[in-house]
Amino acid sequence: MSVQEDGGPVGLGDDLADRIPALLRYARAITDPVTADDLVQTTLLKALEHGHTFRGDAALGTWLHRILHHAFVDHLRRQREVPGGDLWDAVESRWRESDYTVDAAVVALRAGEAGALRDSLTRLPVRYRSAVVLHDMEGLTGAEVAEVQGVSLPAAKQRIRRGRMMLVDALAGADARRRATKGVPMDCWDARALVSDYLDAHLDHDAARALETHLEGCPTCPPLYSALVASRGAVSHLRAADAVISDEVADRLRDLVSGTDASA
Repeated sequence: MSVQEDGGPVGLGDDLADRIPALLRYARAITDPVTADDLVQTTLLKALEHGHTFRGDAALGTWLHRILHHAFVDHLRRQREVPGGDLWDAVESRWRESDYTVDAAVVALRAGEAGALRDSLTRLPVRYRSAVVLHDMEGLTGAEVAEVQGVSLPAAKQRIRRGRMMLVDALAGADARRRATKGVPMDCWDARALVSDYLDAHLDHDAARALETHLEGCPTCPPLYSALVASRGAVSHLRAADAVISDEVADRLRDLVSGTDASA
């Protein structure tokens, strides 16, 4: 990329197009496809808007990954994702036990299955999930991971180490989850991503039936589904009777908007 006399980039838009595949790959490894596509779009828009701030101190790819990472963190904060401290404490406690181990063959087998690997990655808190994907999938150095996440190099290395340990535990647990959901169509993440459309009656017959079958056989998804139904219903009840205007008032408001007066 060439640089202007004032230090800003020239032709940033041309370079962005070449970075889209890598951004999509990273985003889809840490979240669902719909959110991933939105994050990439947000990243590109922010990069174009703030392109003048890119001085070349870091690689363009690192700068873009940093924008995407922070956009994802902001998204999770709005969703109020539970922090991952407790999960790490539980994993570390197991790994500290000298007699703790896993079946390496099972972990390797599950890691080789894209669905199981994706499901296990989504079980990692975002800081660890992102660090592992950036380092082990995208090939960023520890220093570049630190740059993306806005932390020190020792912190980035710690996140990579912890994330790998968490991923091993998640993959090892995937075998138990697999046995518990044997014969249940679609994986849990895919099912949970469809629930909102199901509640709004936006799924076709086959997709709706597949989701219903999953809910009938899955040991973990039904409580989440019930919680979504309850929260959705509670929000709908906020529309109290005294908050709904009468037909007479509605007619008068429409008349005012249209420039007439019903009382004349």
